[in-house]
Amino acid sequence: MKYPVGYVLNTLEELNEAVRSCRVAFVMFFGRNCPYCRAFDPIFKHVGSKYASLANFVKAEVERFAFTASALGVMGTPTTFAFIEGRPADVLPGFAIAPVFEEFVQRNLQGARCS
Repeated sequence: MKYPVGYVLNTLEELNEAVRSCRVAFVMFFGRNCPYCRAFDPIFKHVGSKYASLANFVKAEVERFAFTASALGVMGTPTTFAFIEGRPADVLPGFAIAPVFEEFVQRNLQGARCS
């Protein structure tokens, strides 16, 4: 299933679907009161919109997904994971400027297609 860029996940089932329905999915773990998350959000959406046909770009609030965030080792927000074939493959901790995030995306796409 394709999710809109920046879609805020509500359930664990949605998270599982988002990372398994595309070969590559980018999940940004964020906090509602995190200023760096608010600053990174437009960058995440802008870069995500450029590659929306190739991957899912979704967001997960750490309070709602506390167990998952803990299991993945999220130590702060924002933290963005690249999931490849349903498994965490790479992580970008913290705020990133657009060129850094875009390089992270390109590095993890490697010709992937989201059907």
